[in-house]
Amino acid sequence: MMQVNNIQNSAFIYDTSIVNQSKDVNNPNPEEVQKIENKDEIKGDNPQEKQSLKDSIEQQKMNQAIQQLKRIEQKVIAHELAHKSVGGELAGSIRYKYKTGPDGKRYIVGGEVPIQVKKGKTPEETIKISQKIKAAALAPADPSPQDLRVASRATALEMQARAELYKKQLEEGSSSDEKSKININV
Repeated sequence: MMQVNNIQNSAFIYDTSIVNQSKDVNNPNPEEVQKIENKDEIKGDNPQEKQSLKDSIEQQKMNQAIQQLKRIEQKVIAHELAHKSVGGELAGSIRYKYKTGPDGKRYIVGGEVPIQVKKGKTPEETIKISQKIKAAALAPADPSPQDLRVASRATALEMQARAELYKKQLEEGSSSDEKSKININV
């Protein structure tokens, strides 16, 4: 999920949707765990075999958790890079959030890209800026609900600028009797 916080004409876009979708990475699919744990009910009296099987099951659980963390990390990196590359000069540096896996390594599980939300000097410039913000918010292949809110906010800013531009052109057209030449396309 992406969130926008206004702080001195800037917005911070956070991506935590992938983390929320992943559930608990230390607890893989419960059905798979149950299948594995049922294997623990091995017949026989050899405690070494039972311990070896238990160790194997624990290793499998750990490997599943690590693979899940690696998948999340790849998705987060791709998601944040999409925001950053499309945002261009309006986008700040990517900041990642980490979680330590069962192997003791840190994995990326979330991130943020600050995007500067500002009005331009002219309505035309504001339209271009808002279009770039919208494109950056929608750049990932899987935009989150918050990405969509950021895009909506940029669209509102663009509509405001278009209204200003229309009003300006209407006023200019009224003074020179050229109302038919109003152009609000930028």
